[in-house]
Amino acid sequence: MVVRRTWHSLKEQFVRCLELPQDTLLDLPKVTLIGARQLQVENHRGVLEYNTHKIRINTTQGELVVDGARLRITGIFLQEMVIDGRINSVGFIR
Repeated sequence: MVVRRTWHSLKEQFVRCLELPQDTLLDLPKVTLIGARQLQVENHRGVLEYNTHKIRINTTQGELVVDGARLRITGIFLQEMVIDGRINSVGFIR
């Protein structure tokens, strides 16, 4: 466990020093909100809960929770997901 934390810390410092994209190299989720109508999530780990009012998504940083109305997943791929509907809130639960 200590080795993993040290490796991750060194990796973060390396990425920052070279000004490389953190989302790709550190496997961080990238969340893009387009108005209150569409949400794009990259680097996800799967869907935990899905209904028209709430979508919970697993990520390396915890759960990403999307609340709204008429929510639907319009595209889901290995590492990318697109959600449409009326998005009221987006947040992380660690």
